[in-house]
Amino acid sequence: MKKINDGRNQRILPHEYFHLAGGTSTGGLAALLLFRLKMNTKQAIEVYNEMAKEIFSPRLPWFLGGYNLQEFGRLGYWVGNPSLWAKALVLPSRFSDSYLRKAIDDIMAREDQRGGDTLRKPGITPMFMCATSVTNECAELFRSYNPPQGVDDRFRSITVRDAALATSAAPTYLPMVKIGNEEFWDGGLLNNNPINQVWDARYEIESSNRNEPDISCVVSIGCGRVNRPIRQPGRGFLNTVSTAISYTTNTEAKHQDFKRRIDMLRRRNMNIHYFRFNVELEEEINLDDWQSMPRLEKTTRQQLGHGWDLGRTLQSW
Repeated sequence: MKKINDGRNQRILPHEYFHLAGGTSTGGLAALLLFRLKMNTKQAIEVYNEMAKEIFSPRLPWFLGGYNLQEFGRLGYWVGNPSLWAKALVLPSRFSDSYLRKAIDDIMAREDQRGGDTLRKPGITPMFMCATSVTNECAELFRSYNPPQGVDDRFRSITVRDAALATSAAPTYLPMVKIGNEEFWDGGLLNNNPINQVWDARYEIESSNRNEPDISCVVSIGCGRVNRPIRQPGRGFLNTVSTAISYTTNTEAKHQDFKRRIDMLRRRNMNIHYFRFNVELEEEINLDDWQSMPRLEKTTRQQLGHGWDLGRTLQSW
């Protein structure tokens, strides 16, 4: 967006430049902040960092004061981690979702809205958040827009708070969320890269009766990848399970599938541009390790700058 706004007197916001957005987990929250709440990228990054600090911080038990251990920096992170793993063995999740609930309510209040407001808000740039229905064993989209008649729309009244909780409910990190009679985990279990859902949703927002909506550009942003193959399973059941989980949450497979689709369409003279940005990491960063965000931001800036083989990080077709 900074590049787009270079030389402009009046800055353009993401919701003014793109016509549709979708995401899951962190991507779902980003879609909420940038499109449903119409923030600029700087605001959204600051808000997400605040949220992550509140949500993913190990705390002492209430009878010991309930102090946030990550206030003590990396030492607090490493001291608190064993207790979080112990909690995961006996409880449904390492963290409570009460801090996420409060964070969403606070963010909405800043925008003169409420966490209990419906996600549905016709008139804004369409966006959706992905979640996995544990009850029905399928992916669900929580939309800010009215889909065409005939599309399953039973979550038309879902609140911003519930949608945010559901898209964020990563197994072992945050508890399942119950909405109506259904229980949800985050969308990453089935759609860690929801590029196909975004592509298909273009039919839901196109008002004309044309067979193929006119699409000029698709942008996909990953959460970072380690530049090495997924490890082969070692001996033992747990090693095999760990490797299988790595494959299910891998985002690159969906990217490669979608790239082949775009290649096919371009061979049919459809002028569609596809951009995929996924920062290259030296090591994996845990979902709850918000203290590594400055390092991730620094790496991202380096790889978008001069002196880096940009083709390794930003790919286009």
